[in-house]
Amino acid sequence: MPKTRIAYLLTHPIQYQVPMIRYLNQDPELYVKAFYCSDISVKEYLDVGFGKKIEWDIPLLDGYDYEFLPAYGAKTSITFARPFNYGLMRFLKQGRFDALWLHGCSRLICMQVMVIAKICGIKVLIRDEVWEKSKKRSSVNHWLKKIWYRLLNKFAEAFLAIGRCNKEYYMANGIDEKNIFTVPYVVDNDFFQRRCDLADTEKLRKELGIACDQKVILYASKLSSRKKILDLISSFDILLKLCSSQIKPFLLIVGSGEQETQAGEMISNMGLSSLVHMAGFKNQTELPAYYKLCDVFVLPSENEAWGLVVNEAMNCGAAIVASDEVGAAYDLVKNGQNGYIFKTCDINDLAEKLYFALSNSRQFGVRSRAIIDAWSFDQVATGIKQATRKA
Repeated sequence: MPKTRIAYLLTHPIQYQVPMIRYLNQDPELYVKAFYCSDISVKEYLDVGFGKKIEWDIPLLDGYDYEFLPAYGAKTSITFARPFNYGLMRFLKQGRFDALWLHGCSRLICMQVMVIAKICGIKVLIRDEVWEKSKKRSSVNHWLKKIWYRLLNKFAEAFLAIGRCNKEYYMANGIDEKNIFTVPYVVDNDFFQRRCDLADTEKLRKELGIACDQKVILYASKLSSRKKILDLISSFDILLKLCSSQIKPFLLIVGSGEQETQAGEMISNMGLSSLVHMAGFKNQTELPAYYKLCDVFVLPSENEAWGLVVNEAMNCGAAIVASDEVGAAYDLVKNGQNGYIFKTCDINDLAEKLYFALSNSRQFGVRSRAIIDAWSFDQVATGIKQATRKA
């Protein structure tokens, strides 16, 4: 039986996508080749969200086939129209691809290649992150979205849902359920579980000055206004007043960004310096140790399309507290089983949910690991094969 040949269009090599592409190419029914618009992420580059230059410490180009598309002008920034790539039609014809898989559909090149695919007789699969709360939208924007998806429906044979909220959004905008296939947002579970098992958390506790019997709350993301790091610090202060035990919890903040200085000043002014540590940006191979160290992982963001850090933390057995605007929460957080969902921007609700999660962190962490084991590359492969068969 010949393999289904899929061309996968991405802006640039992405640390979350690459392991998935490798895995799909191990499936006897699939061949997936990545086409990148830019090579910005394969070397040191300025990440605006983190507010610093970073270089990923995992290989992004090994173990699969890929092509960097040529472009007019520079390929150092990714916007609606840039890089202005060309040549995909030639690659699609030469590669005899059966399907074109788009990651996102709102950039100029996505619109161009959907037309190209139709000309070449290649089926289009669209995987987008969007859902009702992934972005603040006006009534006009909602109306325009419905028109946009009506147009997309004429070009795409299948829509790939990253989770429940994403699927519901497709359907609310007129996409027939029979054309939607679950291709969940996942991370490399094996990678995080292996790194977690090898992590020396006792050493890390000593380095950070955390007592051996002190429970740890972890935040790991960009320090931006949308991520609500300042809300978390305020909630932590409320949480300390709820804790009657002499051993107070510890808040560990991993990441960097626009509110890093403000967060540090807030911690100092509130007298929390002995119970809060800002560890700065940590790379992919470093993160599992921090996930393993924590009892509760928290993501208080607003307008969060998914939040793959939730997947990562669950692989290391953490209880989860996430806002009701985190897309991942609706698939991965089971209230009272492995964590809690709280109302976005409600610092009292967040403090209360953190308190309950800390009180049940051991059993919640075990449940998190069981849930994430069933949310893996296997489900991605199944969904892709179902979608290509339908197409």
